[in-house]
Amino acid sequence: MNSFDIIPDQSEPLQAVLGRASAEARRLTEELAVLDRVIGRVILSANAEEIPDLQQADAICQGLEGLSRFLTALAEATDPAVMCNPVLAARNVPMRAQAGRLAKGPLPVPGPEDELWDG
Repeated sequence: MNSFDIIPDQSEPLQAVLGRASAEARRLTEELAVLDRVIGRVILSANAEEIPDLQQADAICQGLEGLSRFLTALAEATDPAVMCNPVLAARNVPMRAQAGRLAKGPLPVPGPEDELWDG
């Protein structure tokens, strides 16, 4: 069984799932932008030169923003009749809180291996 098999009680329009994925990418972009500003202030207050590896935060923000826009456009272009099962797909997401936001449904009970990623 894959994440696109239809299970009536857990299936929903792919359009809605793509919309949530877009919102999640946008949320991560905003969180990373805050972190990037904090890193910038730390560098300035320490009179340190910019560290090239830390400049990657801006590139990651831009990449996430692009992904969010792509997912939004894809959701808008998707036929509302196309269904998928986000709960099954969310099984592959290691962070339980994120999996819950994406699945917007009941998730399987976590095993001990999931504890590190809960939050």
